[in-house]
Amino acid sequence: MNGKSIFDFSDNELVEFAVGGNAEAFPVLLKRYSHRILEKAKSFSFTQGVEADDFYQEGVIGFYSAIFSFDPSKSDNFSSFAMVLTEQAMQRYYNSVNRKKHIPLKNYVQIEDLTDVESKNPSPEDMIILKEQQNAFFDSLSPFELSVAKSYLLGFSRKAIAENLNCELKQIDNAVQRIRQKIKKD
Repeated sequence: MNGKSIFDFSDNELVEFAVGGNAEAFPVLLKRYSHRILEKAKSFSFTQGVEADDFYQEGVIGFYSAIFSFDPSKSDNFSSFAMVLTEQAMQRYYNSVNRKKHIPLKNYVQIEDLTDVESKNPSPEDMIILKEQQNAFFDSLSPFELSVAKSYLLGFSRKAIAENLNCELKQIDNAVQRIRQKIKKD
């Protein structure tokens, strides 16, 4: 490298080095662009259930792709090319996360959240309020849902619950989903 530090080379030269197999080139390029990638990732952070870090990681994948698909004969501006591919990678991730098939996962509620009182050291007033909320919640369940919820909270598997209640596994799955919806409403 003619006595120059790796940090002294231009982006285009570093891209050429990275494509040629130089292991030091990619980290230097990433360090130069990480702030811009992070800023772009933050612009997507309004997505429910997704952290800016997730978008940043997708952006880094897009940036990596830009290094190996950059053609200096078509353009000498690596910076613009890289940021376009970075943003496209984040946009693809955003689109995949917001597909309708992911709605159940975004709205997922743990049934176990009902029993997580002990770990939070609530005050006596909070305990009374929580107990009233739990009672109201359990009162809102059908007898079948109540049996499923109690068995589930005691640690039984869905298959074991189905066997104990003498019903199909699908009925248990449906009851669990109805219970989760009721939890979410509260």
